[in-house]
Amino acid sequence: MLVLSTAAQVAALADLQTAWQAAGSTGPLTAHLYQNDYVPSPASVLADFTEADFDGYADVDLTLLVGPYLNPQGQPEIQNASVTWAMTGTTTPNTIFGYYFTTLAGAYHSGERFDSPRPMLDTLSLITLLFSFILIPGGISAICQPLDS
Repeated sequence: MLVLSTAAQVAALADLQTAWQAAGSTGPLTAHLYQNDYVPSPASVLADFTEADFDGYADVDLTLLVGPYLNPQGQPEIQNASVTWAMTGTTTPNTIFGYYFTTLAGAYHSGERFDSPRPMLDTLSLITLLFSFILIPGGISAICQPLDS
């Protein structure tokens, strides 16, 4: 197996970030919340997800803002700004089971189920997530860090 130096790994992640940004002004992926009780798998397709529709919901284009840099574990990482979904009314409550990403072309990319469902019931309900992309042996790891719990 070819082993890249740390500098080469950071450069590779920077090249990926540049390619994503060149693909469109809004970033590489669009984040969505889903409300059906589903566990994403490598075989998932867009039709497997029921997108959230609570009052004030909209999908969010990710914009990679921070990095690449070496995280405390010595891995090259890039992050987007935190993403917050806030409920603006009480007409359409949802129970949110997780999130998924679509590409700029609108195709399913990846998804993750939350450890426990999150209720969106009223104007005090919100979900804030921070997404990071980390270069690891064998690929890129997408990490979601909840900031609202």
